[in-house]
Amino acid sequence: MCPSASGESDGLVTHKLDKAIEVARRVMARWKMTLSDVADALFRKTFELARKERDAADISGQRAGRRIRGR
Repeated sequence: MCPSASGESDGLVTHKLDKAIEVARRVMARWKMTLSDVADALFRKTFELARKERDAADISGQRAGRRIRGR
């Protein structure tokens, strides 16, 4: 996950990860595919491993949201 997609607190960040996985499941379902447990775990582990980068970048959900909308 890129830092610009992260939120202000662990709860918000986790919620966005869960939402991203939910969207991936829905998109795959349109193609009659399923997101495997392995892929789900891979998303979650990658997100966990990127925590240091998100923390170092000090990205808040509010600032990130403005940046995304301002494109």
